[in-house]
Amino acid sequence: MRKANSTAFIKLCILVTLLFNQSISSDEISLRTDYWCPYTCEDSVSQRGVLIDIVEHIFEQKGHTLNYRIIPWKRAIAMTRKGVFNGIIGSFYEDAPDFIFHKEPLAYSVNVFFVLDGSNWKYSGLESLNDVKFGIVLGYSYGVEIDKYIQSHGKQWVYVASGDTPINDLVRLLKLNRIDAVLENRWVMKHYLKKINMSNEIIEAGISSFDPVYVAFSPVKPLSHQYASEIDNVLIEMKKDGSWLRILKDYDLLPNQEPK
Repeated sequence: MRKANSTAFIKLCILVTLLFNQSISSDEISLRTDYWCPYTCEDSVSQRGVLIDIVEHIFEQKGHTLNYRIIPWKRAIAMTRKGVFNGIIGSFYEDAPDFIFHKEPLAYSVNVFFVLDGSNWKYSGLESLNDVKFGIVLGYSYGVEIDKYIQSHGKQWVYVASGDTPINDLVRLLKLNRIDAVLENRWVMKHYLKKINMSNEIIEAGISSFDPVYVAFSPVKPLSHQYASEIDNVLIEMKKDGSWLRILKDYDLLPNQEPK
């Protein structure tokens, strides 16, 4: 009888230990971003964004759950820096260089200048921006070279859109000839133009940069390095077994190329 009780006690201890370890490794990870579809879309729709699907798959493999919401990008960075959230998704290094990044990119961003159909202007380097006023989104990074240009030229030649619908505002200003061009991610702009039936009215006018995209974790959260390492481990396997590419194809996207 005493032996049976002892065995039952040992089994109970093992069960408690397993449950305790699971509670440590299984976390709800809070990530914030702005609307950057098809990378990050509304949480209420069936396709929440290619980056969201990739990261959610990774976290599921590690037993975590994803808490994801859309808020303005600048606020997402500021609040994550303070430790309110675990990380931001869809980030370049330049967006938050003090944050914790994984090494393997989730995807790539091709930043492109867009103009009205009929415009003769093409981007061919910084010198081609002389006398050109273009629009960008507040808080975004557009690559080291363009970021420096924006900082040095200010409001006279760069219009900065903010709020919840910055791309909508930039396209409206472009149609009104208030600005000459819009600098935006290729996939994002093409997705938006298709949505508003303007794919033939606004066209590409030159690539400005080609940048890897990441989840950037809070510099003050104790598990940030662990989460970054977990993303690297699973993401490398996803790219080997084809699951990463299948998620891209769900959105009619191909690696580093424009939508079909």
